[in-house]
Order: sequence, then C-alpha cells, then structure tokens
Amino acid sequence: MARKDFIITGLDIGTSFVRAAIAKCNQDDGIEIIGAAVKSSQGVKKSVIVNKNEVTELVRAAVESAENDAGVEVDDLHVGITGGHVNCCTTASVVNNLDADDTIKDKHIDKLIENARANSEEKGREAVHEITQEFRIDGHTVEGNPVGSAAKRVEARVHIITADRTIMENHGRVINDAGFIIAGMCWNVIASGLAVLSDQEKKDGVLLIDIGGGSAGYAVYFNNTIYYANVFAVGGDHITNDLMIGLNINFDEAEDIKKTYGLKSGEDYNSEPSIIKIGTPIRSKKHLSKTDINMIIESRMEELIRFIKNDVNEKGLFSLIGHGIVFVGGSSYLYHLKEKAKNYFGKPVRMAIPILNTPDMSADNLNVFSDRHEFLKDPSCATILGLLKSGYKLKLTELNKSKGFFNKFLRH
Repeated sequence: MARKDFIITGLDIGTSFVRAAIAKCNQDDGIEIIGAAVKSSQGVKKSVIVNKNEVTELVRAAVESAENDAGVEVDDLHVGITGGHVNCCTTASVVNNLDADDTIKDKHIDKLIENARANSEEKGREAVHEITQEFRIDGHTVEGNPVGSAAKRVEARVHIITADRTIMENHGRVINDAGFIIAGMCWNVIASGLAVLSDQEKKDGVLLIDIGGGSAGYAVYFNNTIYYANVFAVGGDHITNDLMIGLNINFDEAEDIKKTYGLKSGEDYNSEPSIIKIGTPIRSKKHLSKTDINMIIESRMEELIRFIKNDVNEKGLFSLIGHGIVFVGGSSYLYHLKEKAKNYFGKPVRMAIPILNTPDMSADNLNVFSDRHEFLKDPSCATILGLLKSGYKLKLTELNKSKGFFNKFLRH
C-alpha cells in the first residue's frame, strides 16, 4: 500500500533574496518540488529583518507565487535562520541512575539533550539545534544511538547552536503576519549541508562554508556529525559596500560590478578590458580599473578565508577535515576564491551546486527531484533545498512517533 503524501514548504529569508519552495513528499518516493519562487529581498540587512512590513509582504508574495506554481495552498513553513547573531558551543551532559532494568531508553536521551540545553542556556538566546557528537555509556564511547543498551550511566557531548531570541521572534511575527505558521527552524548552514554534502564527506571530515549576502556560516563535519560551527559576519553585501566606497560609485553600480566581474572566471575575466566604463546618460561616465576591482574583492575574500582557517585551527579541528573544503551560497563563486582557499588551507576545495534529480533518476527517499525548476541548480539555492530535506526528516519523525515506530535520534 502506498504511503500517504504530505506537503513540505521551505522559506529562506536572505539579505539578497527571499526564496520559497513547496514539495510533495512520500516516505517511499522522496521529495518532489512542485512549486518554487524567488523574490529580490528588501528590509533585510546583514541577515537581520530591519523592516518588518516590507519583509512580511515579500514572504507573502514569495509563498503565494510558489503556491500558484504548485497548485496547492500551504499553512506551515520550515524557515531558515542565519546571521552573525547565531552562536555555537559544545557542552557535556550526564544521566545517572537509570530505570531498574538499567536499559537506556528514548526518555534518557531526551533528558541528556534537555540537560545540555540547560547547561548552555544564556539570557536572550534560544536553542535552534542540539547535535550529539558522542555518546558514552559507563565511561566507554559507543558508536551511534545507545538506546536499548544496558548501562547505569549515559553521557553525551552535545553541540548547541543558538540564535538571538528577539531576532527569532521577529522572524516568527513576520511569518504569522504573512498568514503562515512556523513548522520548524533550521540554521542555513545545516540546511545547505543536507543539500550538498555526501555521506562520505560528512564521515571522513569536511569544512562547509556557506557565503550569503549578509554573513558566512561554516561547520566542521566529522564522523557524520557537526563537531564545530560558527558565523563570520561578512558576506557578499560587504564586498558590494567595499566596491562602493573604494571606487566612489553608488550601491547599485557596485552590485553590478561585483556580479559582472567578480563572478567571472578564467578566460571570461581575462578577456575583459583593463579599464571599465560605467555610467548613465544622467550620471557622468567613470573609468574603473579592473585591477582595483579585483584587489577590493580579493582583500575581503582573503579576510574571510583567513578568519575561518585561524578559527578552525584554534579549536584543534584542522586535522579532521580530510575531505577538504566545500563552498556554497550565492557569494561563493567569486573569481579566484577557489584558488585562494586551496592556497590558504592546503586542502582540496569543491564549489558545490545542489543536485536536483529528475523523476526518472533512481534515488533514495532523501533526494530532491523535479522535472522543471532548473533555476534551483545554483549554489545560492542550497539552503532552500536543504530546508525541504530538514522539514521532510522532521515530518517522518512525527509520523514514526505517531505510529509507535522506533524513533532514532536524528543527527545532522
């Protein structure tokens, strides 16, 4: 008998764009995108909502466009959260004196997570994810979920990802005012990881760097879990501001320069003249040096790469990223970024593009597919595709719980 279909909707409110996607899902057949829409963002700066009314209208417009594309109406959304306000920490948690039969149960794992959340609690902050890195029973490290094992003491090392409570509440109010409810929230880097990282990369160790318009988030994956995560509050919009100030041009001109020349590669870039003319009939012509443009963009990229490498080094995790570096996000394809990252890290570098399968391709039930929506095959769309996967996993967990199935502890 076929499993019942259900609908998952993702919403990515970014500094540059607002994206919505609707998927028809099935426990056996996976995630089929049936509607999607992209709107230019307004009212968001550095990944934070600064104009509630503007963003509310954008959210409503993006979701309604996706609904029209899909031919369905939706009520609840799985929403991405990002920005410099996201913080991460690792804490230990212990549960002693188990039940009389000394068997670890789901409730003991839930208690471990609850204790870890309490240990990391900070005024004005809200936990977004609790990611278990390691379990120990009676002092011995075990692989995977220890539910069902016999023990008198169970411990866990848990990585907690938190966000500013006020910023999260503002996201919630915007969603509600637009006429929807939040079904779940997911940090953008985790969502992007679901969309672009292979199981082998997450097992062997990889550093994922997601460069958006307002910030760059990154996470070290090892042994199929996140060992460390952080945010550097610099993104593509900062490069635009640098160009605007350094070249004495306006924001729109700077953004056009970044997209026209910053995203060119190899032969395309070298074929451009060394002096670039910009201007309009109303605004006088300016002559810009391609060397100056390149220097401004590369300076900011070097700052970003240097910060991330130093941070990972200081945490003693550099040796864990055996599979190298994976870049994703709308600002990840800037010219020379891949080469500079290779030189700085001394590791393999991959520029990720999310995979969007066609319905006839064989795939497991976590693959996303569509016979259209080709525009989603873009590094800037990894988050929205990952939000669909995150929502799908949460829904399956709910279904399994409601049917009394064994509920495995989800690890990103």
